Amino acid sequence: MINSIYAYRDGTYVITGDSKGTLSTWDLRIGKAISSTLNSEGRHSISCIHVPSQGSSSDPSREEESKYLAVNSYDNVIHVYNRGAMPPSTTLRTTALLIGHVNKNWPIRSSFFLGKNYEGWPVPANDEQSSQNFENMIKNPSQKSVHNTLILATGSADGFAYIFDVGDGHSSCIQRLHGHSDRVYAVDFHPCEPWLATASADCLVKLWSAKSQLFLRDFDN
Repeated sequence: MINSIYAYRDGTYVITGDSKGTLSTWDLRIGKAISSTLNSEGRHSISCIHVPSQGSSSDPSREEESKYLAVNSYDNVIHVYNRGAMPPSTTLRTTALLIGHVNKNWPIRSSFFLGKNYEGWPVPANDEQSSQNFENMIKNPSQKSVHNTLILATGSADGFAYIFDVGDGHSSCIQRLHGHSDRVYAVDFHPCEPWLATASADCLVKLWSAKSQLFLRDFDN
């Protein structure tokens, strides 16, 4: 059973996630799968595949493919992959395993926010100033700009939404959003701004934004 699908922006390939925990990449020109990856050893069902938008281009097919991929599955773990510079020719590489939310047996979805100034970590080793700035942000997370990082939000069966910082190689949960009274099934970030929508079984959609554009903290509705 196919539970989630992602289409490449040029319309050439699609990625599917199925009930046996397999990610498959299909070439639409030949109608066949060109690669398959087992997302988890326990073959847990995949509930969501998400790739961040690179911007708000009026023609999505002209957007560059992001190298990041997030996969929710029924083992209560989100796998974050680096797809490399030229997907799908490059191999998926796991960069983070996110836990804390409740995904088991529920079709929970997640969403990336890719800051417009985010260039990826780690910074070049020969750039001493950038390296120092990176170390300062790790020691003082409140100083990190929302627009200078990669974050991932996910729904959860416990009635909360969770926001993870996945952009610095030290993935961590930075906030748990309170406000819904039942399972949060879906979340979605605006493609350019740190605005988040959450949808719940309590029949509400809530909109959230960062209290400050300068700091990666304190989303509120």
